[in-house]
Amino acid sequence: MKIPGITKPELLCFSFILFNLIIRNVGAQTAEQSIETVIQTGHYDAVTAVAYSPDGKFAITGSADKTIKLWEVSTGREIRSYLGNSGDITFLTFNQTGKYVASIDPDHSLKIWEVAGSKEIRTISILKDRIISATFSPEGNIITGSKENHAILWDIETGKEIRRFKPVPRDILMQKPLVK
Repeated sequence: MKIPGITKPELLCFSFILFNLIIRNVGAQTAEQSIETVIQTGHYDAVTAVAYSPDGKFAITGSADKTIKLWEVSTGREIRSYLGNSGDITFLTFNQTGKYVASIDPDHSLKIWEVAGSKEIRTISILKDRIISATFSPEGNIITGSKENHAILWDIETGKEIRRFKPVPRDILMQKPLVK
Protein backbone atom coordinates (compact mmCIF):
# COMPACT_ATOMS: atom_id res chain seq x y z
CA MET A 1 0.00 0.00 0.00
CA LYS A 2 1.31 3.47 -0.90
CA ILE A 3 0.33 6.63 0.92
CA PRO A 4 1.64 9.81 -0.68
CA GLY A 5 4.31 11.50 1.43
CA ILE A 6 4.90 8.50 3.77
CA THR A 7 7.79 6.11 3.30
CA LYS A 8 7.48 2.36 3.78
CA PRO A 9 9.51 2.33 7.07
CA GLU A 10 7.33 5.16 8.46
CA LEU A 11 4.17 3.22 7.52
CA LEU A 12 5.49 0.08 9.23
CA CYS A 13 6.37 2.08 12.34
CA PHE A 14 2.95 3.73 12.39
CA SER A 15 1.24 0.31 11.96
CA PHE A 16 3.29 -1.14 14.82
CA ILE A 17 2.38 1.74 17.17
CA LEU A 18 -1.32 1.53 16.22
CA PHE A 19 -1.33 -2.24 16.74
CA ASN A 20 0.21 -1.87 20.23
CA LEU A 21 -2.31 0.81 21.23
CA ILE A 22 -5.20 -1.42 20.16
CA ILE A 23 -3.82 -4.43 22.06
CA ARG A 24 -3.23 -2.37 25.23
CA ASN A 25 -6.72 -0.85 25.04
CA VAL A 26 -8.37 -4.26 24.62
CA GLY A 27 -6.29 -5.61 27.52
CA ALA A 28 -7.32 -2.69 29.73
CA GLN A 29 -11.01 -3.24 28.95
CA THR A 30 -10.72 -6.93 29.75
CA ALA A 31 -9.05 -6.16 33.09
CA GLU A 32 -11.82 -3.70 34.01
CA GLN A 33 -14.59 -6.10 32.97
CA SER A 34 -13.54 -9.13 34.96
CA ILE A 35 -14.94 -12.23 33.36
CA GLU A 36 -16.36 -14.76 35.76
CA THR A 37 -16.85 -18.36 34.77
CA VAL A 38 -19.32 -20.33 36.83
CA ILE A 39 -19.64 -24.05 36.38
CA GLN A 40 -23.19 -25.15 37.15
CA THR A 41 -23.06 -28.35 39.16
CA GLY A 42 -26.64 -28.96 40.29
CA HIS A 43 -27.45 -29.90 43.88
CA TYR A 44 -25.04 -31.86 46.04
CA ASP A 45 -27.71 -33.03 48.52
CA ALA A 46 -31.31 -34.30 48.43
CA VAL A 47 -33.85 -32.42 46.32
CA THR A 48 -36.63 -31.53 48.76
CA ALA A 49 -38.99 -29.30 46.72
CA VAL A 50 -39.87 -28.83 43.04
CA ALA A 51 -42.15 -26.62 40.92
CA TYR A 52 -42.82 -25.93 37.23
CA SER A 53 -43.00 -22.42 35.77
CA PRO A 54 -46.46 -21.46 34.47
CA ASP A 55 -45.32 -21.79 30.85
CA GLY A 56 -43.70 -25.19 31.51
CA LYS A 57 -40.33 -24.07 30.12
CA PHE A 58 -38.55 -24.05 33.48
CA ALA A 59 -38.44 -26.14 36.62
CA ILE A 60 -37.14 -24.99 39.94
CA THR A 61 -35.69 -27.28 42.60
CA GLY A 62 -34.86 -26.76 46.26
CA SER A 63 -32.43 -28.88 48.18
CA ALA A 64 -31.07 -29.87 51.56
CA ASP A 65 -27.88 -28.13 50.35
CA LYS A 66 -29.66 -24.77 51.07
CA THR A 67 -29.84 -23.81 47.39
CA ILE A 68 -32.55 -23.29 44.82
CA LYS A 69 -31.78 -24.02 41.17
CA LEU A 70 -33.60 -22.97 38.00
CA TRP A 71 -33.52 -25.50 35.14
CA GLU A 72 -34.45 -25.28 31.47
CA VAL A 73 -36.84 -28.21 30.95
CA SER A 74 -36.12 -28.77 27.23
CA THR A 75 -32.36 -29.22 27.75
CA GLY A 76 -32.00 -30.13 31.43
CA ARG A 77 -29.50 -27.27 31.71
CA GLU A 78 -29.08 -25.44 35.00
CA ILE A 79 -29.74 -21.73 34.43
CA ARG A 80 -29.02 -20.13 37.81
CA SER A 81 -28.82 -20.56 41.57
CA TYR A 82 -30.58 -18.73 44.38
CA LEU A 83 -28.51 -18.51 47.57
CA GLY A 84 -29.28 -17.28 51.08
CA ASN A 85 -31.54 -19.92 52.59
CA SER A 86 -31.09 -21.16 56.16
CA GLY A 87 -31.42 -24.86 55.37
CA ASP A 88 -33.44 -27.43 53.42
CA ILE A 89 -35.93 -25.86 51.05
CA THR A 90 -39.29 -27.30 52.08
CA PHE A 91 -41.60 -25.62 49.56
CA LEU A 92 -41.45 -23.82 46.19
CA THR A 93 -44.02 -22.14 43.95
CA PHE A 94 -43.99 -19.78 40.96
CA ASN A 95 -46.38 -16.85 40.63
CA GLN A 96 -48.77 -16.83 37.64
CA THR A 97 -46.44 -14.81 35.40
CA GLY A 98 -43.29 -16.74 36.26
CA LYS A 99 -41.58 -13.54 37.42
CA TYR A 100 -41.34 -14.59 41.09
CA VAL A 101 -40.71 -17.75 43.08
CA ALA A 102 -41.57 -18.25 46.73
CA SER A 103 -39.60 -20.62 48.95
CA ILE A 104 -39.93 -21.82 52.53
CA ASP A 105 -36.97 -23.08 54.55
CA PRO A 106 -36.52 -24.70 57.99
CA ASP A 107 -36.85 -21.48 59.96
CA HIS A 108 -40.36 -21.36 58.42
CA SER A 109 -39.84 -18.00 56.79
CA LEU A 110 -41.01 -17.33 53.27
CA LYS A 111 -38.61 -15.80 50.75
CA ILE A 112 -39.75 -14.26 47.50
CA TRP A 113 -37.19 -14.33 44.68
CA GLU A 114 -37.05 -12.51 41.38
CA VAL A 115 -36.57 -15.33 38.87
CA ALA A 116 -34.62 -13.39 36.21
CA GLY A 117 -32.00 -11.93 38.54
CA SER A 118 -31.82 -14.54 41.34
CA LYS A 119 -32.46 -11.67 43.72
CA GLU A 120 -34.25 -12.13 47.04
CA ILE A 121 -36.80 -9.33 47.15
CA ARG A 122 -38.68 -10.08 50.37
CA THR A 123 -38.61 -12.29 53.46
CA ILE A 124 -41.82 -12.83 55.40
CA SER A 125 -42.04 -14.51 58.78
CA ILE A 126 -44.66 -14.73 61.52
CA LEU A 127 -43.75 -14.15 65.15
CA LYS A 128 -44.45 -17.30 67.25
CA ASP A 129 -45.75 -19.21 64.23
CA ARG A 130 -44.37 -21.18 61.30
CA ILE A 131 -45.21 -20.76 57.61
CA ILE A 132 -45.67 -24.19 56.05
CA SER A 133 -47.35 -23.48 52.69
CA ALA A 134 -47.96 -20.63 50.25
CA THR A 135 -49.45 -19.70 46.92
CA PHE A 136 -49.61 -16.53 44.86
CA SER A 137 -52.98 -14.82 44.46
CA PRO A 138 -54.27 -13.83 41.00
CA GLU A 139 -53.65 -10.18 41.99
CA GLY A 140 -49.94 -10.90 42.56
CA ASN A 141 -49.91 -11.04 46.37
CA ILE A 142 -49.16 -14.19 48.34
CA ILE A 143 -51.17 -16.17 50.86
CA THR A 144 -49.45 -18.35 53.43
CA GLY A 145 -50.65 -21.20 55.61
CA SER A 146 -49.21 -21.60 59.08
CA LYS A 147 -48.84 -24.17 61.85
CA GLU A 148 -51.20 -22.13 64.09
CA ASN A 149 -54.17 -22.48 61.69
CA HIS A 150 -53.77 -19.08 60.05
CA ALA A 151 -53.99 -18.23 56.40
CA ILE A 152 -52.52 -14.77 55.82
CA LEU A 153 -52.64 -12.66 52.67
CA TRP A 154 -49.47 -10.56 52.21
CA ASP A 155 -48.55 -7.64 49.97
CA ILE A 156 -45.33 -8.81 48.33
CA GLU A 157 -44.19 -5.27 47.54
CA THR A 158 -44.25 -4.12 51.18
CA GLY A 159 -44.25 -7.41 53.09
CA LYS A 160 -47.24 -6.19 55.10
CA GLU A 161 -50.17 -8.33 56.13
CA ILE A 162 -53.35 -7.53 54.17
CA ARG A 163 -55.78 -9.97 55.79
CA ARG A 164 -55.70 -12.83 58.27
CA PHE A 165 -58.08 -15.77 57.92
CA LYS A 166 -58.25 -17.37 61.36
CA PRO A 167 -60.77 -20.10 62.03
CA VAL A 168 -62.89 -19.97 65.15
CA PRO A 169 -62.48 -23.34 66.95
CA ARG A 170 -66.22 -23.82 67.59
CA ASP A 171 -66.89 -23.33 63.85
CA ILE A 172 -64.40 -26.06 62.95
CA LEU A 173 -66.24 -28.59 65.17
CA MET A 174 -69.65 -27.65 63.74
CA GLN A 175 -68.74 -27.74 60.06
CA LYS A 176 -71.24 -29.53 57.86
CA PRO A 177 -70.56 -31.00 54.44
CA LEU A 178 -71.42 -28.65 51.57
CA VAL A 179 -72.85 -31.46 49.45
CA LYS A 180 -74.96 -34.41 50.60
